[in-house]
Amino acid sequence: MRLAPILIQEGRKEDLFKKYEEKFNSELSWLVYILAYPFLSQTNFKYGDFVLKNLDSNSSVEEFLDIIKYIKEFDRFQEALEEKDINKYDLDGLKLAIDAHKESSKSHQRKIDASGAKKLYEDSNILIVKPLTYEASCKYGAGTKWCTTMAGQSSYFQSHTSDQQALYYIILKKFTRDNQFYKIAVHMTPTSEVWYDSTDERMSDREKEVFSLGAPKMIETIRKDYQKLLKEKGEVFFKKLFDYQNYKFENVSQEFKTNHYIGIEFEKSELLNTPNNAVMELNISVDEENIDSYLVRIVYEVTSDKIIFNIRYANDYFEPEFDFGIASVSTNLSIGTFHLQNPTNNSIKSIFNELCYTIEKQVIYRMKINTKFMSFIHDNKSVWNPNRTSYGYTFKKNAGMVKKLVDYLDSGKTGTKLDFLTNIGNLEKGELNGKPFYRRTGEKRWGPSSVWRGQHSGFFNSAKLAGILDYDKKGNQFILKKGPNFEKFKSGQLSAL
Repeated sequence: MRLAPILIQEGRKEDLFKKYEEKFNSELSWLVYILAYPFLSQTNFKYGDFVLKNLDSNSSVEEFLDIIKYIKEFDRFQEALEEKDINKYDLDGLKLAIDAHKESSKSHQRKIDASGAKKLYEDSNILIVKPLTYEASCKYGAGTKWCTTMAGQSSYFQSHTSDQQALYYIILKKFTRDNQFYKIAVHMTPTSEVWYDSTDERMSDREKEVFSLGAPKMIETIRKDYQKLLKEKGEVFFKKLFDYQNYKFENVSQEFKTNHYIGIEFEKSELLNTPNNAVMELNISVDEENIDSYLVRIVYEVTSDKIIFNIRYANDYFEPEFDFGIASVSTNLSIGTFHLQNPTNNSIKSIFNELCYTIEKQVIYRMKINTKFMSFIHDNKSVWNPNRTSYGYTFKKNAGMVKKLVDYLDSGKTGTKLDFLTNIGNLEKGELNGKPFYRRTGEKRWGPSSVWRGQHSGFFNSAKLAGILDYDKKGNQFILKKGPNFEKFKSGQLSAL
């Protein structure tokens, strides 16, 4: 039987060697050295996969020993960490978690007693503690009916303190057990603050108000401690979100219906020294050559139920050929605060991509309304974006009703939409009591101009959108005139995307 653990250990070692043999092909002796390191065998190689994932044949001994140092600390602090599975960390995430835990432990070590509770306040009348372990919860919650103190039921304590939750116990030293308020539990989450008396009954708003008035600094102490907890969790999240290595490139050529290769690139994201501020670079390229570059500034705010990202732009050092006007734009993006809870690499990547996608939509819109750029990527033809959902017109050729409009505008005639429709025979015009009335050609029913304002609205809206048509407002009338793309349309130099 004594041989079995040794055989199991050797089997794990052999499995790791086979799994990473190809990765370390040029330096197999380096792989042998790593797997022979005493700490890995002492821990039955349970950390071997993590080590080998984060090393390669070119890694130095110093890099290896640095990883071992953090794994030893993880092994030591594992039970106190929010995430206890090492395989859910990447190397940077592990270092951040360990460093944050050590810093927290160092700054609070005098406030945490041997039983696993953080003492927030104590005088002759009151004691406020934050239980950090189930055992501490049982000790300080003794005599109450709180589920978080039930013998043999540690799951209740875990469910009230995991992720972004926290428990605080207020003990009124001079009250006896027959007073239901001799101990009070406060359960904090990002969206709620629930108080319980010693019988496990929720306290009313009035009861909470009375206590708060009597001990306002005590309540403020609890809330400040909880906000600090949220801030510490958020720091890890944002450091991983705005990591310099995060990168995204999107081929957006299809959006522009062009044969040119249009790319939008996001890189070099990082946190700034200014609190709640981050930046990343945005590059726009055509056929793999940058034509514009911006510095995206992101200011983020964490509220009780969401994270709000305010996104702004600034022209980078690049001298752009096309002025897209992006620097004058800003937008907000909101996501749920649940992303702060033990963020995984996948969730961080998803949120980074969501940020980039929000920016990308704005950039594409600004590019599409830049006539110079759109002409450049369509062989110097002018282009426009039809609203096919509402109108359906694309004006592929100068024929039909649009030709009648072109001829009408070329003739030098002036008038409103109804005047034009009358001119081409779609409507007949009459007069009643000095006011114009219209009817469809061949029909009997007459109506004032207000009845006919929607006639052929899809056609006129599309012509305006294409730049073939425009208007001059004179009084309460809109007089038709040639649009900025009128001549280009006549010469066949205007295309719909």
